[in-house]
Amino acid sequence: MDKLTLDVSVQYHEDVNMKTIFDELWHIAKYPGAEHRDRETDLVLFFEGAALAALIGIASHVIYGALTKKDVKTVSSFAMMVPAGYFLLNWLRMFLGDGRYFASLGFEAGMCMGLEVYTFTMELVYLYNGVFRKDYMLHHLLCMFFSVATAYAWLRIPDLDVAYWLFVWRSNCFMLGANFFANARLVWKNNVTNLAFAVSFVVCRVYNQIPFAKLATQDFLRLLVDSVLNDEQKKEVGWKVKMGKAKLWKSHWTTALVVAWAILVVLNFYWSFKVCQVVFWKLTGKKRPEGGNKSSKKKSS
Repeated sequence: MDKLTLDVSVQYHEDVNMKTIFDELWHIAKYPGAEHRDRETDLVLFFEGAALAALIGIASHVIYGALTKKDVKTVSSFAMMVPAGYFLLNWLRMFLGDGRYFASLGFEAGMCMGLEVYTFTMELVYLYNGVFRKDYMLHHLLCMFFSVATAYAWLRIPDLDVAYWLFVWRSNCFMLGANFFANARLVWKNNVTNLAFAVSFVVCRVYNQIPFAKLATQDFLRLLVDSVLNDEQKKEVGWKVKMGKAKLWKSHWTTALVVAWAILVVLNFYWSFKVCQVVFWKLTGKKRPEGGNKSSKKKSS
C-alpha cells in the first residue's frame, strides 16, 4: 500500500470476456479471477481512480462554469459528463469490443467513487437550497455505499466473498455506461441526446443486467433448495447442479453489498420504464398526464 502505480492497464486477473463468461459460469462463487487476487494493488488503483475522477469533476465544474456562466444544474451535468466519458469507453469495450475492461476493476471502481463524491456533494447542495431529489438521492446513496464499502472492506472480506464483489462490480460497470448520455442530455437539450440517453439506459441498465440477474436468481434458488431438501428429496424432484454446489458468502459486508446491488437492479428496471416514458413524451410532443410531473418540477427548480 506504500507504493503508488498509475499503470491502469494491470490486467493480471481482468481478462474476463463477458461475451462468453455466462456460457461457462454456473455459480457466482466460481467467478474467474477471485482466487489468489492481489487485492492491495486493486485498492491502490481504486484510490488513484477516485482521486482522478473527483479532480476531473471539480475542475470541469469550475472551468465550464466560469466560461459559460450557465446555471448550476447545467454546469454540474457537464462536470459529470466529462469523467463519464471513461465509463462509456469501458462499456464499449465490454459490450461491443473484446468483452474486457478498458483498464481494470480497481481503477473502474475508484473512478465511480470519485464521480459519486462529486455528484453526492451536488445533491447536498440542492438539498441545502431546498430541493430534495429523492430518486437521485437514493441512487447516489446506493452508489456511495458500493464505493465506501469497497474501500473499507476489500482487504477484510474472506477469499470466498471476493467472487461476489467481482460479480457485483462488473454489473455496476455495465450500468455506468449510461452515465455519459444521462448528463449530456442536460447539457445539450435536444431529441438526439434524449433518445441516446433512453437507448443507453435500457441497454446498460436492463439488457446488460439480465445475465447477472438470471445467474443471481439461479444461485439463490439452488442455495434455497440445498438448504431445504435432503438428498432423497432432491432426486425425487430431479434436482441437478452442474459444476458443483453454489456457495454462500460469509461476510456481513458482502450481504449488504448484494442486497444493495439487488435493490439497484430492481430500481433500474423501474427507472427504465420511466425514462422511456418521458423520452416518448418529448419526442412526440405530448404532454405528461396531470399530476405526473410534480417531482420533476421540484427537481428543476
